Amino acid sequence: EKDYAAHKFDDACDPKCNVCSYEREDVHSYGDEWQSSKFEHWQICTACGEESAREKHIPGPEATPETAQMSMTCAYEIAPRQEHTHDFSSSTSDM
Repeated sequence: EKDYAAHKFDDACDPKCNVCSYEREDVHSYGDEWQSSKFEHWQICTACGEESAREKHIPGPEATPETAQMSMTCAYEIAPRQEHTHDFSSSTSDM
């Protein structure tokens, strides 16, 4: 007759059973919220606070006077909207 028991882990993100050394798949729960810096983004596990791998921003369309350039992954503003400027070098005057 065999004895069966549930695996025992230190916490929700511990990958290795304390009793039999069974290793479970990645158990982190990162959710949808992103953390960002000037060059990269990452997520924080909601159970243990561990950071996911950091990745470089994936730039979206270039900034225009109407929209900033944003990271396609985390919506970090990579480049602000372009300044609106006027070009008066070629004017037509009725003088």
